[in-house]
Amino acid sequence: MTKGFICRGFSLLATLTAVLSLGGAAIAAPVIDNNAGTWTDTYNDNLGVRTTSGTTVVSASGVVKLIAGQTSGNYETVRIKPPSFGAWGTLKLSGTWSAPADVRVSVINALTRATVLGPVDYDGEVSLAEIDPVAHPELAVIVALNEGVVSPMVSDLAVS
Repeated sequence: MTKGFICRGFSLLATLTAVLSLGGAAIAAPVIDNNAGTWTDTYNDNLGVRTTSGTTVVSASGVVKLIAGQTSGNYETVRIKPPSFGAWGTLKLSGTWSAPADVRVSVINALTRATVLGPVDYDGEVSLAEIDPVAHPELAVIVALNEGVVSPMVSDLAVS
């Protein structure tokens, strides 16, 4: 009887561990903060990335980078439309690259696929204030990476 009790205990512990580890993975998805009106992806998984070409999401490092041997590539975010957005604000990237031309951003209407901004070299925060939220209620960002002095890596993308 004691042996059966111990086996059931280990079974319960294994089940709880599996459930908790699955729950932790879901938390890494892009974070929508309705109070601040922001959508942020820190690339701890690939849930915020719709497509890639020549790039890869390295979840363990929390970065998107060029695939080894590639000199250029790009990726596109999933649709961005936090419910609290009354107007588009800014696009911000964090990461490592050697020059603005190493990272180029474009913003598209996620519904029509029409380009609404860019492509532009990323040289700091990009204003999205001129984008009409009624005409473009859902956006996606395309980030193009080009090999420079250092291989570019994006660790954070935020839209407000």
